[in-house]
Formats: sequence, structure tokens, C-alpha cells
Amino acid sequence: MNCGSKVSSQQGNSCGSAGSRAGCWTCGMISGNDPMLVRHIEEGKSKYKYLLDWKNLMLRMRNDIRYREVLPRQQFNKKIKELSLDRAESNQIGLFELSEHPYLEQYEAFKRAEYDEYAPGALTLEGRKILLEYLLFIQERTGYTLIQEYEVEAILDCWEELDGIKVLRSELNPKQPSYDGELIFYPDKKINLKETKNPNPVFYVTVDLKMEEGELYEFMKERQRTTRKSYFFFPSSQDFKEEKIVYNSLTFVVCREEVETSLQAHEVIYQWLGWVYGEFTEKTKKMALNHLIASAIGEGLVARRKEIERKLVVSMPKIEIPLIEQEDGQLCLGI
Repeated sequence: MNCGSKVSSQQGNSCGSAGSRAGCWTCGMISGNDPMLVRHIEEGKSKYKYLLDWKNLMLRMRNDIRYREVLPRQQFNKKIKELSLDRAESNQIGLFELSEHPYLEQYEAFKRAEYDEYAPGALTLEGRKILLEYLLFIQERTGYTLIQEYEVEAILDCWEELDGIKVLRSELNPKQPSYDGELIFYPDKKINLKETKNPNPVFYVTVDLKMEEGELYEFMKERQRTTRKSYFFFPSSQDFKEEKIVYNSLTFVVCREEVETSLQAHEVIYQWLGWVYGEFTEKTKKMALNHLIASAIGEGLVARRKEIERKLVVSMPKIEIPLIEQEDGQLCLGI
């Protein structure tokens, strides 16, 4: 099953050349049923069906928004680095240095969350754990050596190093996952109804937080490490220029078999954020209060804007424009 290297012209075509091979069985370049695996199955190697099922699951999950990080790792690390530099710079400013226009400066300097399109990062750790446990399950069922024990340990070390989440080897449970179908989004952040196969309803839960962009990502990563779960979210900023008020919002995507109402979706996200009675920490309590305050202010400002716009429409003078019939019988506006 290995993809061999071509070392001389007498060896024929290398992997993938002139359509000779589809690639290694884990190759993600082949979508749909891998023709190489299908051929082996047709030739009587029935256990290869397990490999085909694993690969198809991997291909489906890689495009599922529920198993994708919000940002590519490089972008996330860049934002966290910028946050550290901002904090170091703010610590250098004297505590008693007063600005002539503090609110204006805070408004202008506030780092807004900009996310114009859906361009996610890698698979979440939750998704990678599902695939690893499924691979171990297939290895037990088939007797094939698909992954060495030292490779499993290396993967766990990598998770801890890159994601800050320690998963013990004893916590891995070889099992076949119950996958309910992919949820696919277009780059414009709309659901791709043609490619989506998930039958469950999709809910959006918006949380308003008075946190700058880097702080948002830092806090969300902390929640991932605490809960070992991930929920994809679209960050955005709420900007009220005239009042010099700005804050960031996160709109979470919730799609799970057991979530049937918007209220249940909100409960799931609030629990993930740590906003549950008896589970509050000082930090999560502060975040919950910030959300309530920002949401109340935002709703008030939006309502005031709508009222002003309504009064402007009502106060606009009504101009009656007569209809004039021309000689040919056509009607036109008498302007």
C-alpha cells in the first residue's frame, strides 16, 4: 500500500503519474471512493472496506465546520503574539498618565475582530481524536498494522505541545464513531445546502464581549483546553461611531443531534463558556457580566437609531408627482 519512489527510468511511472495510481490510502487528494481501495476490495480484500470507510470519514470531516479551527494556526499565533506585545507596551505606560480624551483614544485603539469570510484552520483536536480512535478500532478489527505505538505517543505529545491539551494513552478508546453528516459552509459564511448532509437544525448564538480581538481568541482557546470541546464561531465588531462605543461579538454555530431549539443551543454555549451556576470562576463571571452589559448597551443604541430613522421618515415632506399621459398613450412622471 506504500507509495513507492521512482529511482530510474526503467521502473515505470511513479505514484500518480499518467493516472497509474490514486496515491496512498490516506491521501486526501482523492475525493469520493478511492479507486485504488475500491479495486482491492473488488479483488477480494474485503478488510480494505474498513480503510475506505475511514478515509471517506476523514474527507467528510475535514470540510465540516464543527471540526475546524476558527483560524489557521499561524494566524492565531500571530494574534496572540500581538496581544503579548500590546500588554507589554501598556505595562510601560505610567498608571497616573491621564489622557485629554481617554474615551476617544480607547475607541480608536480598540482592536476590532475582522473576519470577512469563512477560511478556517486545521481540524480541531476533537476531530483528530475521533479519527485516531477510529483508526485504532480498524487496526484491532483487521489485524493490519496501521499505526505504531510510538506514533500514537508522538501524536499525543504533539497535541499537548501545540494545543495545550494533554490526552493520556489510556483515554483513547478504539471505537467506530457515530457520524451524523457534514455541515459545509461557503466562504461567504452561508450554508452550502448542496454539500451539507447533516439533517439537524443549525442555530446561531451571539455573545457580546468587551474584549479586544487577541483577548477573544486567547479566551476561546482557554475554553477549548478546559472543556476539550470546540465550537466554531464567526467574530465581528459592533461599532457605534457617534457614541464612541465599540465591542466585539462571537456568533457560535451549533448543530448537534440533541439540540432541537434555540434555547438549548444557548444553554450549550453558555455551559461551554463556563456561565453555569456553580461552575463560575472569576474570569468566566467577568465575561458573563461583560456580555450582559455590552448586549444591553448595544440593544439600546440600536433601538435609538431605529427610532431616529423612523422619525426622519415620518418628518420627510410628502411630494406628490403627477402622472402625465403623452400623445401616444404612454404614462410618465411629471417631474
